[in-house]
Amino acid sequence: MTERTIIDAEALLRWYLEAGVDEAIGEAAVNRFEKSESIGDFSVSRTRAEQALPSPQAPRSPPSSTAEVRLPIADAAVSTTGGPAAVESAVALAQRATTLEEVRTALAGFDGCPLSQTATNLVFGDGFSQARVVLIGEAPGAEEDRRGVPFVGPSGRLLDKMLASICLDRSKVFITNTIFWRPPGNRSPMSSEVAACMTFV
Repeated sequence: MTERTIIDAEALLRWYLEAGVDEAIGEAAVNRFEKSESIGDFSVSRTRAEQALPSPQAPRSPPSSTAEVRLPIADAAVSTTGGPAAVESAVALAQRATTLEEVRTALAGFDGCPLSQTATNLVFGDGFSQARVVLIGEAPGAEEDRRGVPFVGPSGRLLDKMLASICLDRSKVFITNTIFWRPPGNRSPMSSEVAACMTFV
């Protein structure tokens, strides 16, 4: 590799980090050692798993109304996470909290938002608790998740400059997010996740 190539690869990786990329995976593993078929300008790799797939079968008839329908474990977990029960739990916890520290403690024990299971840290808030100016972002990014503080990545540095331009800084404002845990891959929060966290906001 030339020095120029190494510098470009390093710059690309740094750009990925700043953009919040933390995973490099696809829907299925790609075996680069398998034979490839060319289709136009594209090369399609056919793995042993794809070659071993059975031929499509005719669709099965739906189960009768008396038959027991069982959801796969993963689907059942998704379908029962969040929802009205999570919102009710959030309301009960938030109503008991009278200070920001009590809200943070309540959030630390709150399991109604599934993002708390996948994030590294709770990202609660930063700044002056009695501030007259409160800034609310959407959701934490990769750097915020690592440090547990909102707006510390590239957008946070821009926010600091914007605050400085009107003679403010983090000691005079309070900064938080609509969601207190980072969604995987920096995706947009789902409405159920927003609903579970909004009471605390």
